[in-house]
Amino acid sequence: MVQVGETHGAMTPHELQTEMLELRRRLAELERTKEQMERTAPPVVAPAPTPEPPGGDLSNTLQVFINRVGKIVQAEKCIFLLYEPEWGELVAQPPALRFTDEEIASLRVGPNEGISWEVFRETRAIICLDAATDSRCAADGFPRFNVRDALSVPLVVERRNENQQVIDRTTIGVIHVFNKRFGLKFTEEDVSLLTVLARNAVAVISTTRTVAGMASETKQIELALQSMNSGMLIIARPGHIRVMNAAAAHILGLSEEDIGRSITEAIADEAMREFLHQAMQHGGDVAKEFLINEHFYQVQTAIVRDDRTHVVGLLCVMNDVTELRSIERMKSDFVSTVSHELRTPLTAIKGFIRTLIDDPDGEYYDQETRMEFYNIIDSECDRLVRLINDLLNVSRIERGMPLQLNYDTVQLAPLLEKCLNFQRSYTDRHQFVLELPDTPLAITADRDKLDQIITNLLSNAIKYSPEGGKVILRLQEEGEKVLVSVSDEGMGIPPDHLDKVFQRFHRVHSGDAQRVGGTGIGLFLVKSLVEAHGGVIWVDSTVGKGSTFFFTIPKTAPDEG
Repeated sequence: MVQVGETHGAMTPHELQTEMLELRRRLAELERTKEQMERTAPPVVAPAPTPEPPGGDLSNTLQVFINRVGKIVQAEKCIFLLYEPEWGELVAQPPALRFTDEEIASLRVGPNEGISWEVFRETRAIICLDAATDSRCAADGFPRFNVRDALSVPLVVERRNENQQVIDRTTIGVIHVFNKRFGLKFTEEDVSLLTVLARNAVAVISTTRTVAGMASETKQIELALQSMNSGMLIIARPGHIRVMNAAAAHILGLSEEDIGRSITEAIADEAMREFLHQAMQHGGDVAKEFLINEHFYQVQTAIVRDDRTHVVGLLCVMNDVTELRSIERMKSDFVSTVSHELRTPLTAIKGFIRTLIDDPDGEYYDQETRMEFYNIIDSECDRLVRLINDLLNVSRIERGMPLQLNYDTVQLAPLLEKCLNFQRSYTDRHQFVLELPDTPLAITADRDKLDQIITNLLSNAIKYSPEGGKVILRLQEEGEKVLVSVSDEGMGIPPDHLDKVFQRFHRVHSGDAQRVGGTGIGLFLVKSLVEAHGGVIWVDSTVGKGSTFFFTIPKTAPDEG
């Protein structure tokens, strides 16, 4: 007696052939899509909104394929397990037939376990007639998916030569079909059918992976372009913007809507437009520097060619060299200023020495006047020595050499008084105030370097308050540190210069500050000396009211704990 269930829903040979033809047609379409994408893929992609890759279509195609596999072999369930080298496991992949997302995510088979690895390792099909009693199915965890019986076939990628001969075979995973419908069992005929279907599945999976890989690479390239500090444009012939990163958009004032527009329409800077047109016309690598929105940019171009060496566009890279140009200008100013700073004391020394030489017998100048000349010469020599020492220390810092500190116990009150008294000899327009704590303070520090820090700050306070006023030197105890501050009632520092005053060669070139001399290395050196002691320095200033420089230094040397 033949049961109705044995024939109900079964596919005729004609229907099977129709299904196979449809699968082959879909596979051919996918292969054509893949070839077209590989042929037309650009070397880089614009960071404009990227269209979704056709992974969704391929996923849908794979789902249709899975469903048809279930129909052809009369199976209730079907699932792929692909080999993941990173984990060394066979991992279930969507889509699947009659598996939930949670079930797919949970199906992972470790090495040398169960039926999946046996099929994968030996590249042969296996039929399991009773999953409940087969230990291999239990090892893979199939019983939890209500599997009664199973047919498993390897997924093998074959590489062929031009004569269509197989020259290489790589197993990438396993396809499982579970639970033959209507109470039937899987047979060798099902093995043959599923083996043919598996070859088609491999082609679909390979295409899916290729497209996914291309999408991933595209995304990585986009992220790399977006993260570049340099501006980058790719201009397609005859002159339309094809690729643009965020830096280029910011530099040239462009937006995503400008991708696809001609450079004549999109770029407002006339000099840049002309430069790019010339580069497009004449070809080759050219470079030029532009000033755009108060920034200097070094612009470099190069021809872009396709794999047949045909010119397809122009690459333009824009590097911001504003800081470099600023340093070059500051160094030029520094050389000029140092020359002036050296010439001033040398002129005074030369003048007074000449005066003394011309009066060997003291006919014109008495002993008191001559001693005054000697004191001025001595003072100017000290000034030269300080300047030369500053230059040597800055040179050491720039070469990455640590400043040599000679630690000793330093009583701060006498040191501060000495520094303040020394500065009194330079001016009669300033009132000096020294504020000390009630109890004496001693720290472990380099006495000479500490003297240099305080002298430099006091000298700056006098220099940048040329009309006079109070100069206050204050010492405070703050736990394990001491806080020293120097205040003046001078011209102050503009807000946009506050974070730059400690940079080497930096000088304020605005307002009254332009008339004040200096090398621009004093505060840079002060900051380096404070930090060498393990301290911190900062400034608070109001234009027209004055400035206060603060620094803290630990009471003990860094290596003393």
